[in-house]
Amino acid sequence: MKLLHKIIFWLHLISGVIAGVVIFIMSFTGFVLMYEHQLVEYAERDVRVVKPPAGEPQRLSLDELVANAREQNPGAQPTGVVFRSDPAAAVAVSFGRGGTTYVDPYSGAFLGNGSKLHDWFHDVIVWHRWLGQEGEGRAIGKAVTGACNLAFFVLAITGVYLWWPRSWMWRALKPSLWFNTRLRGKARDWNWHNVIGFWSSGVLVVLTLTAAVMSYPWASDLLYTLTGSEPPPRTARQPGSGARGEENRVSKPATSFDDLLARAQKQMPGWATIMIRLPARGDGPVNVSIQETQPPHPFARSQLTLDRATAEVIKWEPYSDNSTGRKLRTWFRGLHTGEAFGFIGQTIAGLASLGGCFLVWTGFAMAWRRFRYRKRDADDTPAVESVTTPAETISAIMQPAAQLNETCKEVSKIAMEESNSTATNGHSHNGREDDRAEWNTAPYNGDSVLVLYGTVTGNAALLANKLAAALRGAGVTAQVRDMAHCQPSVLTQANCVLIVISTYGDGEPPDDAAPFWEAVVHGNCLNLRGVRFSVLALGNTTYDHFCKCGRDFDAALERHGASRIYPRVDCDVDYHMPAKYWVYGVVASLRQRTTPFCP
Repeated sequence: MKLLHKIIFWLHLISGVIAGVVIFIMSFTGFVLMYEHQLVEYAERDVRVVKPPAGEPQRLSLDELVANAREQNPGAQPTGVVFRSDPAAAVAVSFGRGGTTYVDPYSGAFLGNGSKLHDWFHDVIVWHRWLGQEGEGRAIGKAVTGACNLAFFVLAITGVYLWWPRSWMWRALKPSLWFNTRLRGKARDWNWHNVIGFWSSGVLVVLTLTAAVMSYPWASDLLYTLTGSEPPPRTARQPGSGARGEENRVSKPATSFDDLLARAQKQMPGWATIMIRLPARGDGPVNVSIQETQPPHPFARSQLTLDRATAEVIKWEPYSDNSTGRKLRTWFRGLHTGEAFGFIGQTIAGLASLGGCFLVWTGFAMAWRRFRYRKRDADDTPAVESVTTPAETISAIMQPAAQLNETCKEVSKIAMEESNSTATNGHSHNGREDDRAEWNTAPYNGDSVLVLYGTVTGNAALLANKLAAALRGAGVTAQVRDMAHCQPSVLTQANCVLIVISTYGDGEPPDDAAPFWEAVVHGNCLNLRGVRFSVLALGNTTYDHFCKCGRDFDAALERHGASRIYPRVDCDVDYHMPAKYWVYGVVASLRQRTTPFCP
């Protein structure tokens, strides 16, 4: 599991570093597009909305309306028409890259063109989908955004795995569920990364998964296959687009817009919006999208294909008859933008995209510190000298007490062989070499060992109990106590104290252990002469005050007169191996000072 965790961590880190810039662009533009339709509709309210005449007004024919729109765009050919059943809605005539023109359906008057905000949002979409590329460069931009979107999906999944707590107690979850405004530097970045990741990871998984389905044909086909539906056939791009297509469209005979509209209205009497899209080639079919008055989501539309010359039905695909795969495919676009759940869904999707920006920023900051200051952190941390202990012996020490009894003689033998060695298995304590001689020669009377722990997530408690099991298996009596339920005077009642303590936030002790820590570290009323001790400090190098609580305990116990029986070990997030070495070293040191006993 440790190897798997390490692999996933580095996959998460490297994917974020490589794809981070593009992910930031896609996340930021996704946030900007959160209320695109509402903002554009508000900006164009003067041209999109008309006041119907009194009585029973009659609309002009669609051909007249399109002709009036073409007068405002001389030389341009219409590419589509949007016609709504709402009496107060203007008719929108699209001219491709020439924009959209709105006309009054009752008088045919020109109302205006699309707003500059609409054009600006179009540029944002180009950046969101193609990194600002136009023309042939869009294929490259789409490939890059597609690959980085997949990387973002991997980051969201692996982030959940890395975040997953080992303990579901509130004290353990609190640092990952809400912001701590007191933190600065690395600690703040770590807190923000965890909290934002917790609240946005689920939405980001949905956003990236739906984007992959929309970006890659294989992902879309897989969606159909998984739902037991047949993927739609892939059609090759028809020749004749561009200028030659324009000539063909003008030269070939075509039916009127009124005939196309009448056929669409007849096909679905309860329509709300009819969108007519003209073909690139003059003799190509006309595609009509029809939306019901109460669709299940904004992209639930029935598709009608008509003959351009006769307005005869070539193909009719009502939304209700679509396969499960196709319905889900249309849902995916609404899920990606959040519009499937209305204004609330858009807000959630937009805020998750904004969260993606902060995840990239905090991720870059932590990665920079990890790579840039790795050597500095190693220099600031006391030197580590490895114990050449067989792996099987270390594993034996971490086994339950019953199994330790069987290997006790072997452990004792190895401990005696290494008892005179100057090597340690953890971080040296405050760099004082004279203390090493003290814990190598100080006598120990073999009385009960007190194991104290302070924890939030439960890791310190787990290690404390493993240490006690190893001690008991080696014939040493041990008692495990939680600092939260102890008074500082308990230290004066023991001959040997072993402390396992975690550090959280800005060098803070666990909440329940704070009173005990405060009394020991800042108090001056303890007399611990004759008491032997050792400290195992748990922390995270991402924070500025790495293992501060353990370091403070180590220094405070020495200040109160206690003597080390084994040097302090500082553990990073991956604490398992250093903790094993510390347990082994403590057990070996205690066995060296007691009469070997193996039940």
